[in-house]
Order: sequence, then C-alpha cells, then structure tokens
Amino acid sequence: MFLDIVQILPIKIKKNLQDDQKKFLEDHPDFDYDQDVKDATKVADAMKAEGWEFASHTWGHRNATTSTAEELKTDDKKWKAYVAPILGDTDMVIFCFWRRYW
Repeated sequence: MFLDIVQILPIKIKKNLQDDQKKFLEDHPDFDYDQDVKDATKVADAMKAEGWEFASHTWGHRNATTSTAEELKTDDKKWKAYVAPILGDTDMVIFCFWRRYW
C-alpha cells in the first residue's frame, strides 16, 4: 500500500484525523505506518534510479501568497521531517494554486 504521506501522518500520530482517515483506520486495522514509509522509500528510490526527480509541493498545500513567512517555515519543517526522509532532499518547490510569485 502506498499512500500520500500527508494523509498518513495524522494516522500515525492519531491527531487531527479527518473523517476519511478515521474510516481508513476502521477499514484497515492492520495498517502499519512504518512499513508504508519503508515501501514508499523503495518506490521513490526506484524512481530516482530511473531518472525521476522530486520537488516539494509544500507539506500542507500552502498558498504562498496568503501564508505568513512563519507558516511557510513551519510547513517546510514538516516537509523536511516527514517527506524528505522518503524522497530525499530536493531543491525545487512547485507552488500550489498555479500562481506566479514574481
């Protein structure tokens, strides 16, 4: 099983669960977050070996034109803590909401 890391982290910490996440846990009592991270890392490594590159799309799908600098810094810390260990470091950000920032 390979889930979006943004969706599964609240499941691991069991805080701020959305209704679909609660239902997922009810439907999948055998869900193993740590194994899912290992599996996702293997997929990412295989893709990188084939030439794929990864970029951040922000942790929480933040709008950079309406978020404060502090909110963006907090978001980046979450990306680095939970996504970078799976995908590796990236030097690219693809901003959300199809906005130009220049």
